[in-house]
Amino acid sequence: MTPVKRSRGMTLIELVVAMALGVPVLLMLTTAFASGSKSVSRINEELYVHTEFHELSQLVTGDLRRAGYSLAGQRAGDVKWPGVAEQVHVPTKDCIAYAYEFEDSGPQRRYTTIYRDTESPEIINYYTKQLSVGAPLPAGAAPCQGGESIIDSHLMAVTDLQFNVSGSAVEVTLGIKSRDGTYQNSAMFDVTVVN
Repeated sequence: MTPVKRSRGMTLIELVVAMALGVPVLLMLTTAFASGSKSVSRINEELYVHTEFHELSQLVTGDLRRAGYSLAGQRAGDVKWPGVAEQVHVPTKDCIAYAYEFEDSGPQRRYTTIYRDTESPEIINYYTKQLSVGAPLPAGAAPCQGGESIIDSHLMAVTDLQFNVSGSAVEVTLGIKSRDGTYQNSAMFDVTVVN
């Protein structure tokens, strides 16, 4: 009969050596995971700010193209912000005011301003008031006031907003950056007003 070998466990020295080799490996893996998580978070934030910039550009250009638009051809060119001569009015370089008509259960006129907030210049406000065609704007409804922010001001800030009008063309300069400064974008685009 052959004797059965007794299995023996690890000695204390072997256990200490294994731990001494394993702990640095675990620390490196933890550090790599944390670094990867930060990178993914930063990339997601940059992508979000880039997407917001694109959507903001689309909103501004899409809405500006309608300036002066009228449902009835005889009023074409007469759809303006009250008290101004042009279809697109720029009271200050970072504010634009315009109006247009559209069909929504009867003829309506939309009065709109897009402007950089004077109290918080890192914010762009969008003010719009929808009224019946003949109705005047309520008292105090002047350009460059009222409205709501159209950017996520917790993650991004406006660095530039300017409007320059030449005939039916509007040149828009727009710049934003992420709050942590890791991402910024700016663009200049031309918008042709339909009327």
